[in-house]
Amino acid sequence: MSTPPSTVDRFRPYSVPISIFALVALAVVVVPPVLLGDPSGRTYALTAAWVILAVWAALPYALTVGLVTLPLVYTGTATYAAPSLLPGAHDSASPSSVVRHSLAGVGYVLAAGVVGAVGLGADFATANEPAVPTGVLPSFTLLAGGVVGACFVGLQLWRHGATARGADARTTIGTIVLGLGLVPAGRVAVWLFQRGVLL
Repeated sequence: MSTPPSTVDRFRPYSVPISIFALVALAVVVVPPVLLGDPSGRTYALTAAWVILAVWAALPYALTVGLVTLPLVYTGTATYAAPSLLPGAHDSASPSSVVRHSLAGVGYVLAAGVVGAVGLGADFATANEPAVPTGVLPSFTLLAGGVVGACFVGLQLWRHGATARGADARTTIGTIVLGLGLVPAGRVAVWLFQRGVLL
């Protein structure tokens, strides 16, 4: 009789989307009242406005990442979707795996953009802090994207470990490249918004 899978084993295939959603929820629900010191409806209304602007501003970059990273799927190197969808050495990528990769990539970039928008709020909230030297402060927009990117890379490689193929050097490098694509999402969204590209 086989032993039932543990909670960790059941979580593993869904670890990336669940964890990134949890990061977004944490950033949206917890960070604004901490920064503004006011867990009121006004705080969450401002946060909702930031989130809508972030999604709108990050969408062109998200679509670009979803398309530009397709060669990694076609070569069987890495994917934003489930690792089991990657084609084998002598197989070609299925249309389903291509679509799922693109949709997951767009979703993760938008998530990084939303967390980055909360990071932008942190940049504004700390801009008038005389106690902290400005040169010491990181860009919270990039830091937020880095957290989402690191979460993706770590958990996606863990997911690869459960597949028959495992996480070889090629897959690891490809997954890191995909994670790096998430880091500047918030910064690019701000750049596009400031230049009026989306208007």
